[in-house]
Amino acid sequence: MNKYVVSIGDVALDIFSKIESGLFYATDTPAITSIHPGGSAANFATWISRLGGNSAFIGKVGNDFIGDYLIKDLENEGVILNISRGSGFTAIIIALIDNTGERTMITHRGESVNLSIKDVNFDIISKASLIFIPAYSLFFGKISKTIIDVINFIKREEQNIRNINLGKLNNIPDSKRLPFDKKFSIKNYRNALIAIDLSSYGGIKQYGPKKFENLLKGIKPDILFCNKDELMTLKHNLSLDEAISEVKNLSKIFTVKLGKNGCIGHYFNKNGKENIFSLKTRRLKVVDTTGAGDAFDAAFCYEYLKSGNVKESAEFANSFSSLVITKYGARPKIDFTPIKNF
Repeated sequence: MNKYVVSIGDVALDIFSKIESGLFYATDTPAITSIHPGGSAANFATWISRLGGNSAFIGKVGNDFIGDYLIKDLENEGVILNISRGSGFTAIIIALIDNTGERTMITHRGESVNLSIKDVNFDIISKASLIFIPAYSLFFGKISKTIIDVINFIKREEQNIRNINLGKLNNIPDSKRLPFDKKFSIKNYRNALIAIDLSSYGGIKQYGPKKFENLLKGIKPDILFCNKDELMTLKHNLSLDEAISEVKNLSKIFTVKLGKNGCIGHYFNKNGKENIFSLKTRRLKVVDTTGAGDAFDAAFCYEYLKSGNVKESAEFANSFSSLVITKYGARPKIDFTPIKNF
């Protein structure tokens, strides 16, 4: 059975404005402006495909030319699509980029928040090795309930498979479709890993940090990504070390992205032993940080699904995302040569 790395969430048109001299309020501000395909979940799907993975994307666009453009772009990237259309507008994000490469996002999520359970192709979900969910998809809108329903489906499917009596496998209808035979150990079966990125400290603050933490406890993700601002919003009034200690039990694998300072990783191995590490990143010229976190997440998940090694996956993700910030856009065309032999 072909397994997919599936992302669920936004696909959007990104409008980037590079502002060299600062924003002048209530008057003209000179800027270099360009448009690019974006959306956190769609960015993730694109990077998985470019890395060579079987990538699938589930989302919703409006009935407009922007939706047409974004669908065609993902098709050209080789991503398997489960995209529905609504009657409203496709998501648009305006990114204001300062002279350090840092960006401020102005977001209109459009029809993406209206993704319903009837829009989801569960054949794709059933064939997933990993489901990636940006927290944007959990904050509000119909999509948030849809995501929870998808996660509950995954958990029920896994439990149903674990309850199967292998000795009676041949008597199970459609048993040939199951991802194992009698030699397979069901106790080691895992239907799909769940990876979540906290996405936005503003979104967490608006949702409510404690409420969102309780949501994560219910989901029990296998992999949790965040940056420092998101972590410190989730666990305000704590130091970075204290916040990591508080949040580490929310997920088996937990990574804090620190931008130019690399990342901190935490995980529990198969024997339950706790491991923590800190990695530096390559110092390259920063042009645009937009989408760097999505690239990190995709590279980490891609490598982890291959190797099962958390630290090596973080090292690869560090190197990969450091290349992305050297060009404009959330999904720039980059030369992978420096890290091909990772």
